[in-house]
Amino acid sequence: MSASSPPPPPSFSSKLNSPASPTFLHYLCNLGSTSPATLSSLYTSSSPSSLSPYPPGSFFSLTILTNLLNEIERCIVLRMVTLEHTDDSGVSERDFNSWFTGSKKLWNWEKLNDLCIISLNPSRKNWFVKLRSPFHSSLRSALSSTILEPWQLLPSAQLKPSKSPTPTLHSLNTYTQKIWNKILHYLVGTKNALEPEKSVLRFLRETGLMQVEEKTAGTKKEKWEITRRGYDFMLKDVSEQVWSFVFSYLQSLPPSQTTSTLLLLTSLSHCTLSHGYPVSLLTQDHKTLMPKFKDFGLIYYKSGDTKFYPTGIAINLIPGSLKSSGNDFIFDPISDIQSSLDLPDQNQNPHLSIIVQTNFSIIAYTSSPLHLSMLMLFCESKEIKILPNCVVCMVTRDSVKGAFRRGIGGGQILKFFKMHAHPRTRSADRIIPENVESQIWLWEREESRITPTLTLQVFFENDEKSVFNEVCEEAGSGVVYKNESEGYIFVRYSDAERVVAVKRKKVEESREEDGGDMIVY
Repeated sequence: MSASSPPPPPSFSSKLNSPASPTFLHYLCNLGSTSPATLSSLYTSSSPSSLSPYPPGSFFSLTILTNLLNEIERCIVLRMVTLEHTDDSGVSERDFNSWFTGSKKLWNWEKLNDLCIISLNPSRKNWFVKLRSPFHSSLRSALSSTILEPWQLLPSAQLKPSKSPTPTLHSLNTYTQKIWNKILHYLVGTKNALEPEKSVLRFLRETGLMQVEEKTAGTKKEKWEITRRGYDFMLKDVSEQVWSFVFSYLQSLPPSQTTSTLLLLTSLSHCTLSHGYPVSLLTQDHKTLMPKFKDFGLIYYKSGDTKFYPTGIAINLIPGSLKSSGNDFIFDPISDIQSSLDLPDQNQNPHLSIIVQTNFSIIAYTSSPLHLSMLMLFCESKEIKILPNCVVCMVTRDSVKGAFRRGIGGGQILKFFKMHAHPRTRSADRIIPENVESQIWLWEREESRITPTLTLQVFFENDEKSVFNEVCEEAGSGVVYKNESEGYIFVRYSDAERVVAVKRKKVEESREEDGGDMIVY
């Protein structure tokens, strides 16, 4: 066994597979495998508050990370954190294996290694396992801390009077929803839609959610349009959309700024909704990040205010914190759904509640033009009825096919219906009727079974049918379909000119052989 790169125990699980949209845990795994020094600096980061070094900033990151591990992995970490380690010591192979009774496959060695949590050191005869020193010492300190707020709430007497009134829980929810409605309106191309902030526009374009229209490319008045990736982004849940921004933003940061950004994100997730935190307690790095987080609705803050307010989307963005695990997600349509159905004002009603019926009819309780635009991506626009607090439309083959041409898949449509399902349908055996779900999947499979080909139909008159087979033979693969009894063939449009020339030549040769006049078309 080589001392430089010891092989992992053969019974450990394989590499953690990264999904198409990486979660926070997958992001940390990738960060640890590519830049372990950056992840280790997060474990030893100082407090996010400029007032006091306690609690350490790593407390908030380690709390989330530990809660994101599965039960077996968490037991391993918490058992090993009580042990004293040196550079040449750890838990021996024999003792380590004695902890398990048939559960070795339930934890992932590669994941703990990539997260810079655990290391495998060889000895002369066998191997031993230990927690890495930055993680080990920081987790010990975090477990002994009793402070749950990243920034302590200063008495009002120590703060300057705020210029704006304290936001309510409802106003925080509405604030975040308005920001994302503006982004989605701009994406879908709603007429007279307000343009989002410059940082948001840069994000939409750099991540490929929007592209320049071909007609206006290179001109002074370039117009931007939504891409297939943009449609996928638009149909996601708000939390997924915000995480897409956060992930793209983290990917663009240099290693020197990654640690402070991760510390702010994990600290915000430990805040309490509707509580204001002093701006003066923020570090200088975090004050620089505040405008970007404000543009995407993560915090509520007005220039000149002495406090900032984390929104529900920021608190619930990263699962695993002590706060997010105990709070309901503020954009869940189930919460306060009755009051939202009674409020036709779109500014006070950000919810969408959908009932899918067996006759392919869609009843959507909403009054928002944005929700209507989103429904029209895969519903029939000609058969729509708009009522004061709901919209009634139909899902048809043509409307779903139109969605496929835009790059929207059947799975995305069904996920959208389930994500915004009416609370009464959530208690049923099936949220979407089986016949509707099956039919949408069948329509999508038609796209892969049938490939459209642009063709030209070539006719043969009665006196031209004698050369029918010769023309087909010489045309070769250019002929897509032929019907000799009816006297016509379908040829690929790209080969049409060549096939027509072959037909004209064969007909002329046949006319000369017969010695009669023949009109060649």
